[in-house]
Amino acid sequence: MMGSQPLALINGRIYTMEWPSARAEAILIESGKITAVGSTEEVLSCAPEKTRFIDLAGRVAIPGFVDSHTHLVSYGLDLRRLDLSTALSLDEALEMVREALKERNPSKPLIAVNWDQSLWKDPRIPTVAELDRVSRRDAIILRRICGHIAVANSAALQLLPRTLRKIDWRRGLLFGDAPLDLNEIFPPDTKEIVSGLEKAMDVALSIGVTSIHDIASLRYYRVYRRLRGEGRLKLRVYVCFKQREMDQILKLGILRENGDDWLQVGGIKIFADGSLGARTAALSRPYLKSSDMGILKYSFAELVQIMREVDKYGFQLLIHAIGDQAVGQVLAAYENVLSRGNPLRHRIEHCEIASRAQIKKIRELGLITCMQPNFVAWQFPGGMYEQMLGARMRGMANRIGDMIRASVVVAFGSDCMPFSPVYGLWGAVEHPNSEQRISVESALKAYTRDAAYASFGEKVKGSLIPGKMADLIVLSESVQESEDVRKTEILLTIVNGKIAYSDSRVSGIAEKS
Repeated sequence: MMGSQPLALINGRIYTMEWPSARAEAILIESGKITAVGSTEEVLSCAPEKTRFIDLAGRVAIPGFVDSHTHLVSYGLDLRRLDLSTALSLDEALEMVREALKERNPSKPLIAVNWDQSLWKDPRIPTVAELDRVSRRDAIILRRICGHIAVANSAALQLLPRTLRKIDWRRGLLFGDAPLDLNEIFPPDTKEIVSGLEKAMDVALSIGVTSIHDIASLRYYRVYRRLRGEGRLKLRVYVCFKQREMDQILKLGILRENGDDWLQVGGIKIFADGSLGARTAALSRPYLKSSDMGILKYSFAELVQIMREVDKYGFQLLIHAIGDQAVGQVLAAYENVLSRGNPLRHRIEHCEIASRAQIKKIRELGLITCMQPNFVAWQFPGGMYEQMLGARMRGMANRIGDMIRASVVVAFGSDCMPFSPVYGLWGAVEHPNSEQRISVESALKAYTRDAAYASFGEKVKGSLIPGKMADLIVLSESVQESEDVRKTEILLTIVNGKIAYSDSRVSGIAEKS
Protein backbone atom coordinates (compact mmCIF):
# COMPACT_ATOMS: atom_id res chain seq x y z
CA MET A 1 0.00 0.00 0.00
CA MET A 2 1.38 3.38 -1.01
CA GLY A 3 2.25 5.76 1.81
CA SER A 4 1.45 9.44 2.33
CA GLN A 5 3.71 10.58 -0.51
CA PRO A 6 1.86 12.86 -2.97
CA LEU A 7 0.30 10.91 -5.81
CA ALA A 8 -0.73 12.04 -9.28
CA LEU A 9 -2.80 10.12 -11.80
CA ILE A 10 -2.05 11.46 -15.28
CA ASN A 11 -2.97 10.87 -18.94
CA GLY A 12 -6.35 9.45 -18.05
CA ARG A 13 -10.02 10.13 -18.46
CA ILE A 14 -11.20 11.40 -15.09
CA TYR A 15 -14.97 11.50 -14.61
CA THR A 16 -15.31 13.91 -11.71
CA MET A 17 -19.12 13.61 -11.34
CA GLU A 18 -19.21 17.41 -11.01
CA TRP A 19 -20.94 19.33 -13.78
CA PRO A 20 -20.33 21.18 -16.07
CA SER A 21 -16.61 20.32 -15.70
CA ALA A 22 -17.19 16.58 -15.50
CA ARG A 23 -14.07 15.49 -17.43
CA ALA A 24 -10.37 15.90 -16.75
CA GLU A 25 -7.07 14.18 -17.59
CA ALA A 26 -5.26 14.15 -14.28
CA ILE A 27 -5.67 14.41 -10.55
CA LEU A 28 -3.26 15.28 -7.73
CA ILE A 29 -3.57 13.82 -4.23
CA GLU A 30 -1.80 15.09 -1.10
CA SER A 31 -2.33 13.96 2.51
CA GLY A 32 -5.40 11.95 1.59
CA LYS A 33 -7.16 14.85 -0.15
CA ILE A 34 -7.58 15.89 -3.76
CA THR A 35 -5.62 19.08 -4.35
CA ALA A 36 -5.83 19.53 -8.12
CA VAL A 37 -7.89 18.27 -11.05
CA GLY A 38 -7.30 19.26 -14.64
CA SER A 39 -5.14 18.54 -17.65
CA THR A 40 -2.01 16.45 -17.28
CA GLU A 41 0.05 19.56 -17.93
CA GLU A 42 -1.76 21.50 -15.20
CA VAL A 43 -1.34 18.74 -12.63
CA LEU A 44 2.34 18.22 -13.49
CA SER A 45 2.97 21.94 -13.07
CA CYS A 46 1.65 21.98 -9.48
CA ALA A 47 2.85 18.56 -8.30
CA PRO A 48 5.35 18.71 -5.39
CA GLU A 49 8.90 17.44 -5.87
CA LYS A 50 8.50 13.93 -4.46
CA THR A 51 5.20 13.14 -6.15
CA ARG A 52 4.71 9.61 -7.47
CA PHE A 53 2.93 9.31 -10.79
CA ILE A 54 0.61 6.70 -12.23
CA ASP A 55 0.20 6.87 -15.99
CA LEU A 56 -3.37 5.82 -16.69
CA ALA A 57 -2.66 5.55 -20.43
CA GLY A 58 -6.16 6.70 -21.29
CA ARG A 59 -7.96 4.60 -18.71
CA VAL A 60 -10.97 5.87 -16.79
CA ALA A 61 -11.01 6.99 -13.15
CA ILE A 62 -14.21 7.75 -11.24
CA PRO A 63 -15.13 8.38 -7.59
CA GLY A 64 -15.12 5.27 -5.43
CA PHE A 65 -18.49 3.57 -5.22
CA VAL A 66 -20.62 4.31 -2.17
CA ASP A 67 -22.80 1.26 -1.50
CA SER A 68 -25.76 2.66 0.39
CA HIS A 69 -27.18 -0.63 1.68
CA THR A 70 -24.93 -3.42 2.90
CA HIS A 71 -24.69 -6.05 5.61
CA LEU A 72 -20.92 -6.29 5.46
CA VAL A 73 -20.25 -8.23 8.65
CA SER A 74 -22.97 -10.75 7.83
CA TYR A 75 -21.60 -10.97 4.30
CA GLY A 76 -18.14 -11.67 5.69
CA LEU A 77 -19.48 -14.39 7.96
CA ASP A 78 -21.38 -15.89 5.02
CA LEU A 79 -18.12 -16.16 3.07
CA ARG A 80 -17.25 -18.97 5.48
CA ARG A 81 -20.55 -20.77 4.90
CA LEU A 82 -21.87 -23.05 2.19
CA ASP A 83 -23.02 -20.85 -0.69
CA LEU A 84 -25.99 -22.33 -2.56
CA SER A 85 -26.31 -19.51 -5.12
CA THR A 86 -24.95 -21.73 -7.90
CA ALA A 87 -27.46 -24.53 -7.29
CA LEU A 88 -29.81 -24.82 -10.27
CA SER A 89 -32.20 -27.27 -8.62
CA LEU A 90 -33.30 -28.34 -5.17
CA ASP A 91 -31.62 -31.71 -5.68
CA GLU A 92 -28.34 -29.97 -6.48
CA ALA A 93 -28.65 -27.77 -3.38
CA LEU A 94 -29.32 -30.79 -1.16
CA GLU A 95 -26.36 -32.66 -2.64
CA MET A 96 -24.12 -29.66 -1.87
CA VAL A 97 -25.38 -29.78 1.72
CA ARG A 98 -24.75 -33.52 1.90
CA GLU A 99 -21.14 -33.02 0.78
CA ALA A 100 -20.59 -30.09 3.16
CA LEU A 101 -21.69 -32.20 6.13
CA LYS A 102 -18.61 -34.38 5.62
CA GLU A 103 -16.32 -31.46 6.53
CA ARG A 104 -18.36 -29.44 9.02
CA ASN A 105 -17.78 -28.84 12.71
CA PRO A 106 -20.33 -31.21 14.32
CA SER A 107 -20.70 -28.94 17.35
CA LYS A 108 -22.34 -26.21 15.25
CA PRO A 109 -25.32 -26.25 12.88
CA LEU A 110 -24.58 -26.19 9.17
CA ILE A 111 -25.94 -22.87 7.95
CA ALA A 112 -26.08 -22.70 4.15
CA VAL A 113 -27.03 -19.45 2.44
CA ASN A 114 -28.16 -17.82 -0.81
CA TRP A 115 -30.46 -20.47 -2.30
CA ASP A 116 -32.90 -19.02 -4.79
CA GLN A 117 -35.82 -21.21 -5.80
CA SER A 118 -36.72 -18.88 -8.67
CA LEU A 119 -33.73 -20.34 -10.55
CA TRP A 120 -35.00 -23.91 -10.18
CA LYS A 121 -37.21 -25.83 -12.62
CA ASP A 122 -39.49 -26.58 -9.68
CA PRO A 123 -39.46 -23.18 -7.92
CA ARG A 124 -40.59 -24.11 -4.45
CA ILE A 125 -39.23 -23.77 -0.94
CA PRO A 126 -37.44 -26.83 0.52
CA THR A 127 -39.22 -28.75 3.26
CA VAL A 128 -38.14 -30.01 6.66
CA ALA A 129 -38.75 -33.58 5.44
CA GLU A 130 -36.32 -33.10 2.55
CA LEU A 131 -33.64 -31.78 4.90
CA ASP A 132 -34.28 -34.64 7.32
CA ARG A 133 -33.59 -37.06 4.48
CA VAL A 134 -30.16 -35.46 4.14
CA SER A 135 -29.56 -35.88 7.89
CA ARG A 136 -31.68 -36.22 10.99
CA ARG A 137 -28.63 -36.13 13.26
CA ASP A 138 -26.86 -32.99 11.99
CA ALA A 139 -28.51 -29.59 12.45
CA ILE A 140 -29.10 -27.95 9.04
CA ILE A 141 -30.49 -24.49 8.25
CA LEU A 142 -30.84 -23.17 4.70
CA ARG A 143 -31.39 -19.39 4.44
CA ARG A 144 -32.76 -17.92 1.22
CA ILE A 145 -30.76 -15.25 -0.62
CA CYS A 146 -33.13 -12.49 0.58
CA GLY A 147 -32.57 -13.45 4.23
CA HIS A 148 -36.29 -13.29 4.97
CA ILE A 149 -37.02 -17.00 5.03
CA ALA A 150 -35.09 -20.10 6.05
CA VAL A 151 -35.86 -23.79 6.40
CA ALA A 152 -34.47 -25.99 9.17
CA ASN A 153 -34.38 -29.73 9.68
CA SER A 154 -35.68 -31.40 12.83
CA ALA A 155 -32.28 -31.40 14.54
CA ALA A 156 -31.88 -27.64 13.97
CA LEU A 157 -35.41 -26.90 15.17
CA GLN A 158 -34.52 -28.48 18.51
CA LEU A 159 -31.72 -25.91 18.90
CA LEU A 160 -33.92 -22.87 18.26
CA PRO A 161 -35.33 -20.99 21.28
CA ARG A 162 -39.04 -21.69 21.65
CA THR A 163 -39.54 -17.98 22.31
CA LEU A 164 -38.75 -17.11 18.69
CA ARG A 165 -41.68 -15.59 16.85
CA LYS A 166 -42.86 -16.44 13.34
CA ILE A 167 -41.54 -19.98 13.28
CA ASP A 168 -43.62 -22.64 11.59
CA TRP A 169 -42.40 -25.51 13.73
CA ARG A 170 -44.32 -28.12 11.77
CA ARG A 171 -42.91 -27.12 8.37
CA GLY A 172 -39.53 -26.01 9.70
CA LEU A 173 -39.86 -22.51 8.25
CA LEU A 174 -38.33 -19.39 9.80
CA PHE A 175 -39.91 -16.04 8.93
CA GLY A 176 -39.60 -12.47 10.17
CA ASP A 177 -36.55 -11.67 12.30
CA ALA A 178 -35.47 -15.27 12.88
CA PRO A 179 -33.67 -15.96 9.57
CA LEU A 180 -32.06 -12.52 9.71
CA ASP A 181 -30.86 -13.16 13.26
CA LEU A 182 -29.08 -16.49 12.80
CA ASN A 183 -25.79 -14.80 13.75
CA GLU A 184 -27.37 -13.84 17.07
CA ILE A 185 -29.08 -17.18 17.68
CA PHE A 186 -25.80 -18.99 16.92
CA PRO A 187 -23.30 -16.19 17.66
CA PRO A 188 -19.81 -16.30 16.19
CA ASP A 189 -16.93 -15.33 18.45
CA THR A 190 -15.20 -11.98 18.01
CA LYS A 191 -12.27 -13.57 16.20
CA GLU A 192 -14.63 -15.00 13.58
CA ILE A 193 -16.35 -11.63 13.17
CA VAL A 194 -13.06 -9.79 12.68
CA SER A 195 -11.79 -12.40 10.24
CA GLY A 196 -15.01 -12.31 8.22
CA LEU A 197 -15.10 -8.51 8.21
CA GLU A 198 -11.52 -8.25 6.99
CA LYS A 199 -12.26 -10.63 4.13
CA ALA A 200 -15.42 -8.69 3.29
CA MET A 201 -13.52 -5.39 3.24
CA ASP A 202 -11.00 -6.91 0.83
CA VAL A 203 -13.84 -7.97 -1.44
CA ALA A 204 -15.34 -4.48 -1.24
CA LEU A 205 -12.08 -2.85 -2.30
CA SER A 206 -11.68 -5.30 -5.18
CA ILE A 207 -15.08 -4.25 -6.58
CA GLY A 208 -14.42 -0.54 -6.17
CA VAL A 209 -16.42 0.14 -3.00
CA THR A 210 -14.74 2.77 -0.82
CA SER A 211 -17.69 3.65 1.45
CA ILE A 212 -20.68 1.70 2.74
CA HIS A 213 -23.89 2.32 4.64
CA ASP A 214 -23.92 -0.79 6.80
CA ILE A 215 -26.85 -2.27 8.69
CA ALA A 216 -25.08 -3.42 11.83
CA SER A 217 -25.78 -4.58 15.35
CA LEU A 218 -24.27 -2.90 18.39
CA ARG A 219 -21.85 -5.81 18.67
CA TYR A 220 -20.68 -5.31 15.08
CA TYR A 221 -20.34 -1.57 15.68
CA ARG A 222 -17.96 -2.31 18.55
CA VAL A 223 -15.85 -4.42 16.17
CA TYR A 224 -15.82 -1.54 13.68
CA ARG A 225 -14.68 0.81 16.45
CA ARG A 226 -11.92 -1.59 17.43
CA LEU A 227 -10.64 -1.82 13.86
CA ARG A 228 -10.85 1.96 13.50
CA GLY A 229 -8.82 2.42 16.70
CA GLU A 230 -6.21 -0.03 15.45
CA GLY A 231 -6.00 1.61 12.02
CA ARG A 232 -7.36 -1.51 10.33
CA LEU A 233 -10.57 -0.12 8.87
CA LYS A 234 -10.01 -0.28 5.11
CA LEU A 235 -13.05 1.65 3.92
CA ARG A 236 -15.48 4.25 5.25
CA VAL A 237 -18.49 3.01 7.19
CA TYR A 238 -21.79 4.76 7.91
CA VAL A 239 -23.43 2.58 10.56
CA CYS A 240 -27.19 2.12 10.78
CA PHE A 241 -28.55 0.15 13.73
CA LYS A 242 -31.56 -2.11 14.02
CA GLN A 243 -34.51 -0.39 15.66
CA ARG A 244 -34.79 -2.94 18.48
CA GLU A 245 -31.37 -1.85 19.79
CA MET A 246 -32.27 1.83 19.96
CA ASP A 247 -32.89 1.96 23.73
CA GLN A 248 -29.51 0.40 24.40
CA ILE A 249 -27.83 2.76 21.94
CA LEU A 250 -29.33 5.79 23.68
CA LYS A 251 -28.27 4.51 27.11
CA LEU A 252 -24.70 4.28 25.82
CA GLY A 253 -24.86 7.87 24.57
CA ILE A 254 -24.44 6.90 20.93
CA LEU A 255 -25.86 9.60 18.68
CA ARG A 256 -25.99 10.35 14.98
CA GLU A 257 -22.76 11.90 13.71
CA ASN A 258 -20.69 10.20 16.43
CA GLY A 259 -17.42 9.29 14.76
CA ASP A 260 -15.19 10.65 12.02
CA ASP A 261 -14.57 10.37 8.28
CA TRP A 262 -13.91 6.64 8.62
CA LEU A 263 -16.66 5.50 10.97
CA GLN A 264 -19.84 7.42 11.59
CA VAL A 265 -23.16 6.64 13.24
CA GLY A 266 -26.11 7.50 11.05
CA GLY A 267 -29.49 5.86 11.13
CA ILE A 268 -31.97 3.36 12.46
CA LYS A 269 -33.43 0.66 10.23
CA ILE A 270 -37.07 -0.40 10.55
CA PHE A 271 -38.78 -3.24 8.69
CA ALA A 272 -42.24 -2.46 7.31
CA ASP A 273 -42.57 -5.78 5.46
CA GLY A 274 -40.56 -8.76 4.20
CA SER A 275 -39.43 -9.86 0.74
CA LEU A 276 -41.06 -10.89 -2.52
CA GLY A 277 -39.10 -14.14 -2.78
CA ALA A 278 -40.38 -15.18 0.65
CA ARG A 279 -43.90 -13.92 -0.21
CA THR A 280 -43.80 -11.66 2.85
CA ALA A 281 -43.53 -8.28 1.09
CA ALA A 282 -46.87 -6.51 1.67
CA LEU A 283 -48.79 -6.04 -1.59
CA SER A 284 -52.07 -4.32 -2.45
CA ARG A 285 -53.16 -7.41 -4.40
CA PRO A 286 -52.51 -11.12 -3.86
CA TYR A 287 -49.44 -12.98 -4.99
CA LEU A 288 -49.83 -15.05 -8.14
CA LYS A 289 -52.01 -18.15 -7.63
CA SER A 290 -52.56 -17.23 -3.99
CA SER A 291 -54.84 -15.26 -1.72
CA ASP A 292 -51.83 -14.14 0.34
CA MET A 293 -50.86 -10.45 0.17
CA GLY A 294 -47.78 -10.53 2.39
CA ILE A 295 -47.19 -9.16 5.87
CA LEU A 296 -47.09 -5.68 7.38
CA LYS A 297 -44.82 -5.87 10.39
CA TYR A 298 -46.54 -3.06 12.32
CA SER A 299 -49.94 -1.47 12.55
CA PHE A 300 -50.04 2.10 11.27
CA ALA A 301 -50.16 3.52 14.81
CA GLU A 302 -47.21 1.38 15.91
CA LEU A 303 -45.13 2.43 12.90
CA VAL A 304 -45.83 6.13 13.44
CA GLN A 305 -44.88 5.87 17.11
CA ILE A 306 -41.57 4.14 16.32
CA MET A 307 -40.73 6.61 13.55
CA ARG A 308 -41.46 9.60 15.77
CA GLU A 309 -39.16 8.21 18.44
CA VAL A 310 -36.30 7.76 15.97
CA ASP A 311 -36.85 11.21 14.48
CA LYS A 312 -37.02 12.81 17.93
CA TYR A 313 -33.55 11.57 18.82
CA GLY A 314 -32.08 12.84 15.57
CA PHE A 315 -31.40 9.57 13.80
CA GLN A 316 -31.98 9.07 10.11
CA LEU A 317 -34.81 6.65 9.34
CA LEU A 318 -34.15 3.78 6.95
CA ILE A 319 -37.44 1.99 6.41
CA HIS A 320 -37.45 -1.29 4.54
CA ALA A 321 -40.55 -1.31 2.33
CA ILE A 322 -40.71 -3.60 -0.70
CA GLY A 323 -44.38 -4.14 -1.54
CA ASP A 324 -46.68 -1.29 -2.58
CA GLN A 325 -48.92 -1.80 0.45
CA ALA A 326 -45.89 -1.33 2.71
CA VAL A 327 -44.70 1.66 0.69
CA GLY A 328 -48.14 3.24 1.07
CA GLN A 329 -48.16 2.66 4.82
CA VAL A 330 -44.67 4.13 5.18
CA LEU A 331 -45.53 7.23 3.13
CA ALA A 332 -48.66 7.85 5.21
CA ALA A 333 -46.58 7.47 8.36
CA TYR A 334 -43.96 9.91 7.06
CA GLU A 335 -46.74 12.44 6.44
CA ASN A 336 -47.58 12.17 10.14
CA VAL A 337 -43.96 12.38 11.30
CA LEU A 338 -42.46 15.06 9.05
CA SER A 339 -43.59 18.52 10.11
CA ARG A 340 -40.54 20.56 9.07
CA GLY A 341 -39.34 19.07 5.83
CA ASN A 342 -36.79 16.28 5.87
CA PRO A 343 -33.57 17.66 7.43
CA LEU A 344 -32.54 14.18 8.62
CA ARG A 345 -32.77 12.87 5.05
CA HIS A 346 -35.05 10.00 5.96
CA ARG A 347 -35.13 7.13 3.50
CA ILE A 348 -37.14 4.26 2.07
CA GLU A 349 -35.06 1.16 1.43
CA HIS A 350 -35.76 -1.00 -1.66
CA CYS A 351 -39.15 0.41 -2.76
CA GLU A 352 -39.44 -2.40 -5.30
CA ILE A 353 -43.16 -2.08 -6.03
CA ALA A 354 -44.47 1.49 -6.07
CA SER A 355 -47.20 3.28 -8.01
CA ARG A 356 -46.68 6.55 -9.87
CA ALA A 357 -48.78 8.29 -7.22
CA GLN A 358 -46.50 6.89 -4.52
CA ILE A 359 -43.41 8.05 -6.42
CA LYS A 360 -44.93 11.53 -6.63
CA LYS A 361 -45.55 11.48 -2.87
CA ILE A 362 -41.94 10.39 -2.23
CA ARG A 363 -40.79 13.47 -4.13
CA GLU A 364 -43.24 15.77 -2.32
CA LEU A 365 -41.99 14.55 1.06
CA GLY A 366 -38.35 14.95 0.05
CA LEU A 367 -37.52 11.34 0.87
CA ILE A 368 -34.49 9.46 -0.41
CA THR A 369 -35.03 6.06 -1.98
CA CYS A 370 -32.25 3.53 -1.62
CA MET A 371 -32.77 1.12 -4.50
CA GLN A 372 -31.01 -2.05 -5.64
CA PRO A 373 -30.53 -2.03 -9.43
CA ASN A 374 -29.00 -5.49 -9.19
CA PHE A 375 -32.46 -6.82 -8.31
CA VAL A 376 -33.60 -6.36 -11.92
CA ALA A 377 -31.82 -9.65 -12.69
CA TRP A 378 -34.98 -11.29 -11.25
CA GLN A 379 -37.20 -9.17 -13.48
CA PHE A 380 -36.59 -10.83 -16.83
CA PRO A 381 -39.32 -13.09 -18.29
CA GLY A 382 -39.78 -16.22 -16.21
CA GLY A 383 -37.81 -14.81 -13.29
CA MET A 384 -38.71 -14.37 -9.64
CA TYR A 385 -40.90 -11.28 -10.11
CA GLU A 386 -43.02 -13.04 -12.72
CA GLN A 387 -43.26 -16.17 -10.58
CA MET A 388 -44.48 -14.12 -7.61
CA LEU A 389 -46.49 -11.36 -9.29
CA GLY A 390 -47.38 -12.49 -12.81
CA ALA A 391 -46.19 -11.19 -16.18
CA ARG A 392 -48.04 -7.84 -16.06
CA MET A 393 -46.93 -6.87 -12.57
CA ARG A 394 -43.35 -7.96 -13.32
CA GLY A 395 -42.92 -4.84 -15.42
CA MET A 396 -44.04 -2.62 -12.53
CA ALA A 397 -41.07 -3.45 -10.31
CA ASN A 398 -37.93 -1.39 -9.65
CA ARG A 399 -39.16 1.83 -11.27
CA ILE A 400 -35.77 3.48 -11.29
CA GLY A 401 -36.45 5.54 -14.41
CA ASP A 402 -39.72 6.89 -13.02
CA MET A 403 -37.93 7.84 -9.79
CA ILE A 404 -35.20 9.74 -11.63
CA ARG A 405 -37.70 11.53 -13.90
CA ALA A 406 -39.69 12.55 -10.81
CA SER A 407 -36.50 14.13 -9.38
CA VAL A 408 -36.40 11.75 -6.43
CA VAL A 409 -32.93 11.40 -4.92
CA VAL A 410 -32.01 7.78 -5.64
CA ALA A 411 -29.05 6.19 -3.87
CA PHE A 412 -27.93 2.80 -5.10
CA GLY A 413 -26.98 -0.04 -2.80
CA SER A 414 -26.38 -3.72 -3.43
CA ASP A 415 -27.81 -5.35 -0.28
CA CYS A 416 -24.91 -7.74 -1.05
CA MET A 417 -27.14 -9.54 -3.60
CA PRO A 418 -24.70 -9.66 -5.34
CA PHE A 419 -22.14 -7.34 -3.80
CA SER A 420 -21.13 -5.60 -7.03
CA PRO A 421 -21.77 -1.99 -8.05
CA VAL A 422 -20.69 -2.77 -11.61
CA TYR A 423 -23.43 -5.39 -11.80
CA GLY A 424 -25.82 -2.81 -10.39
CA LEU A 425 -24.83 -0.29 -13.06
CA TRP A 426 -25.66 -2.92 -15.67
CA GLY A 427 -29.07 -3.47 -14.08
CA ALA A 428 -29.85 0.24 -14.15
CA VAL A 429 -28.88 0.82 -17.79
CA GLU A 430 -30.18 -2.52 -19.15
CA HIS A 431 -33.41 -2.71 -17.14
CA PRO A 432 -35.75 -5.30 -18.74
CA ASN A 433 -38.45 -2.62 -18.79
CA SER A 434 -37.06 -0.07 -21.26
CA GLU A 435 -39.09 2.72 -19.63
CA GLN A 436 -37.13 2.23 -16.40
CA ARG A 437 -33.65 2.34 -17.93
CA ILE A 438 -31.48 5.28 -17.00
CA SER A 439 -28.30 6.75 -18.45
CA VAL A 440 -24.87 5.57 -17.36
CA GLU A 441 -24.26 9.04 -15.93
CA SER A 442 -27.42 8.86 -13.79
CA ALA A 443 -26.49 5.37 -12.61
CA LEU A 444 -22.97 6.48 -11.65
CA LYS A 445 -24.43 9.47 -9.81
CA ALA A 446 -26.69 7.17 -7.78
CA TYR A 447 -23.68 5.05 -6.79
CA THR A 448 -21.43 8.03 -5.95
CA ARG A 449 -22.74 11.56 -5.35
CA ASP A 450 -26.30 10.73 -4.35
CA ALA A 451 -25.24 7.77 -2.22
CA ALA A 452 -22.83 10.12 -0.44
CA TYR A 453 -25.67 12.62 0.00
CA ALA A 454 -27.80 9.88 1.58
CA SER A 455 -25.25 9.71 4.42
CA PHE A 456 -24.61 13.48 4.71
CA GLY A 457 -21.24 12.95 3.02
CA GLU A 458 -21.63 14.93 -0.19
CA LYS A 459 -19.22 17.67 0.96
CA VAL A 460 -16.32 15.26 1.40
CA LYS A 461 -16.87 12.40 -1.08
CA GLY A 462 -18.87 11.24 -4.07
CA SER A 463 -17.08 13.39 -6.64
CA LEU A 464 -13.52 14.29 -7.56
CA ILE A 465 -12.80 17.95 -6.88
CA PRO A 466 -10.14 19.73 -4.81
CA GLY A 467 -10.78 19.50 -1.08
CA LYS A 468 -12.61 16.19 -1.14
CA MET A 469 -11.23 12.92 0.17
CA ALA A 470 -9.14 11.00 -2.33
CA ASP A 471 -11.36 7.95 -2.73
CA LEU A 472 -11.39 6.83 -6.35
CA ILE A 473 -11.16 3.84 -8.64
CA VAL A 474 -9.62 3.09 -12.03
CA LEU A 475 -11.64 1.00 -14.49
CA SER A 476 -10.55 -1.35 -17.23
CA GLU A 477 -12.81 0.45 -19.70
CA SER A 478 -15.28 3.28 -19.88
CA VAL A 479 -18.69 2.16 -18.66
CA GLN A 480 -20.17 4.75 -21.03
CA GLU A 481 -18.61 2.97 -24.01
CA SER A 482 -18.80 -0.65 -22.85
CA GLU A 483 -20.98 -3.11 -24.77
CA ASP A 484 -21.50 -5.06 -21.54
CA VAL A 485 -20.99 -3.04 -18.36
CA ARG A 486 -20.76 -6.26 -16.34
CA LYS A 487 -17.38 -7.02 -17.90
CA THR A 488 -15.82 -3.82 -16.53
CA GLU A 489 -13.00 -4.60 -14.10
CA ILE A 490 -11.61 -2.57 -11.23
CA LEU A 491 -7.88 -2.04 -11.76
CA LEU A 492 -7.10 0.23 -8.81
CA THR A 493 -8.95 1.29 -5.70
CA ILE A 494 -7.57 4.29 -3.85
CA VAL A 495 -8.84 5.17 -0.38
CA ASN A 496 -7.64 8.28 1.44
CA GLY A 497 -4.96 8.75 -1.19
CA LYS A 498 -3.48 5.27 -0.76
CA ILE A 499 -3.72 2.30 -3.09
CA ALA A 500 -5.91 -0.15 -1.22
CA TYR A 501 -6.38 -2.62 -4.09
CA SER A 502 -4.65 -3.27 -7.39
CA ASP A 503 -5.38 -5.92 -9.98
CA SER A 504 -2.02 -7.48 -10.79
CA ARG A 505 -3.48 -9.40 -13.74
CA VAL A 506 -4.03 -6.26 -15.74
CA SER A 507 -1.09 -4.53 -17.36
CA GLY A 508 -1.02 -1.07 -18.84
CA ILE A 509 -0.87 1.02 -15.69
CA ALA A 510 2.64 2.20 -14.99
CA GLU A 511 3.76 3.75 -11.74
CA LYS A 512 6.82 5.96 -11.88
CA SER A 513 8.61 8.46 -9.69
